[in-house]
Amino acid sequence: MTELSQRVEMTKLAITCLFLSVFAVVVLPSLGASSLTIVNCASCCEGPTCEIRRPLPCSIECASICLPRFLCDDGYIRDTKNGKCVRPEECP
Repeated sequence: MTELSQRVEMTKLAITCLFLSVFAVVVLPSLGASSLTIVNCASCCEGPTCEIRRPLPCSIECASICLPRFLCDDGYIRDTKNGKCVRPEECP
């Protein structure tokens, strides 16, 4: 991976983290977000979702900055269509 492509990926990651932080502060409280945990230094890799139950091992090089991120509690996975944490059997 070239230095330019690494910078592009890091910029994408930073924008995504910023969006998720705003989403967490503005939108999640209005959804009555239960079954979520705030993690200050989360992995750059996504956990399981309704669409991808077993994500591939992560090899992404992460930024050295820690941003708040919401992760589903144990026993829940992310429904990427609506962003809510659901039990696996509740996936659409």
